[in-house]
Amino acid sequence: MHVTCCFICRTRTSGHFSVQIVACGTLPLTHYSYRTLTDAMEWIHEISELNPFIKNGAFDFSTAEANCEFTKASLLRDYGLKVELDPARLCPRVPIRVAYVEWIGELIPETLEPKTVTGLDVGTGTSCIYPLLAAKIYGWNMIGSDIDDKAAETAQKNIERNPEIEKLITVKHVSPQRDFFDFPNITFTMCNPPFYASFEEMETSLSNKTSRPAGELKAAQTELITTGGELGFLQRMIGDSKRHKDILWFTSMVGKKDTMEKVCAQLKEEEIYHTVVSRRPGKTKRWFIAWTFTPTAKHECVSGDYSLGAVEKVLINNDVPYKKVNTSIVALPKGDIWSRRYKRAKLRKDTVEHQQQYEFLFTEKTLVWKQGTDKTVWDSFGSWIARNLKENK
Repeated sequence: MHVTCCFICRTRTSGHFSVQIVACGTLPLTHYSYRTLTDAMEWIHEISELNPFIKNGAFDFSTAEANCEFTKASLLRDYGLKVELDPARLCPRVPIRVAYVEWIGELIPETLEPKTVTGLDVGTGTSCIYPLLAAKIYGWNMIGSDIDDKAAETAQKNIERNPEIEKLITVKHVSPQRDFFDFPNITFTMCNPPFYASFEEMETSLSNKTSRPAGELKAAQTELITTGGELGFLQRMIGDSKRHKDILWFTSMVGKKDTMEKVCAQLKEEEIYHTVVSRRPGKTKRWFIAWTFTPTAKHECVSGDYSLGAVEKVLINNDVPYKKVNTSIVALPKGDIWSRRYKRAKLRKDTVEHQQQYEFLFTEKTLVWKQGTDKTVWDSFGSWIARNLKENK
């Protein structure tokens, strides 16, 4: 489906935008299935509030009201979360938000009890969707911050609509000049930054799109526009993060490939460990980026067949120190001591520099990078252990 015309208007007095995409029609219900592209009609017809938006066998997403009602119904049906959404504000798409929260769940060490984890959502918005999902899915404590007092007030009301997790979530109205991460005892941060540096940039970007889902976009200026746009916002986050190296993970959703590439280049240049994944639960692709200053942070996990008895034998035969922890094994090498380079140096009796401590945790089905900062060492260990296990079968 192609956009043939784009009309954009702004309510200057209130600082709100209304963006109407014209000549798009309705979307098939399969476009907005929750997790997969299955037909959503099976449950949409069960919800009376959605019936006014069903036209000719399709759900009509052409209005902000329709989008809000669909998101409300999705959150209630799939997560038992009750929210009220203002059609004049950004309406969050649930699948990509869930994907982001679940990706952070993969980063947080399993050894941390949920009650000891506190996440910070920078720019939580009126829906407060990230804190609500994180508290509901994982039982984490969450703080939502926002520079918009109305957004903070509305977010608080949405928290109160969910009394079973209300005590886990706090909302803070903050100054735009405040350090993003100046809160105590934060485990991780998350954010969905504003996209644009100006109204003119937003207008040009939307006008240049060749295809776009039917729908009406309404939002407050603070939700769409910020100094320096998405890239400038993330660069400020990186700068602030250097003052809070006790936080385990800093993360953000990224909407533009160009932004993602420039942020990764900056983190690489400054030798800050980072990891990136992309997700496309619908038609729109997004990237999630995370960076850390903590060597003990969980970095990556791979799946495989790791017989612990076979793993232990390989580690013993190659003099790789390890320990047993419950039903797992943790390899504890200092550097790449399994490598040919290291072994040749030992045979020549060369002095081998003291290297960084690493931890690689094995379960029967996973290998997890638990400590250390050099990804080449992690990649080397994963390849080495897989090759040895295969040869010893």
